[in-house]
Amino acid sequence: SLTVTLGSAVSGIANIYAFRFTAGVDNPTITLPQGVVINQDLSLKTGDVCEFSIQDNLALCSVWEAS
Repeated sequence: SLTVTLGSAVSGIANIYAFRFTAGVDNPTITLPQGVVINQDLSLKTGDVCEFSIQDNLALCSVWEAS
């Protein structure tokens, strides 16, 4: 499982948070901060690479399937 905590926003700049991980199990539990909305439902398999970018409580996610 993965629990994401964002740092405090700084006024006057674009606060972008990004992270990437490789799934160690099928469909790991990913807990994003309250209020963050993700652009898709995730279905991860062991070995998939997942990358998140979060700005203004909107999360974009990309998944590259394990080969």
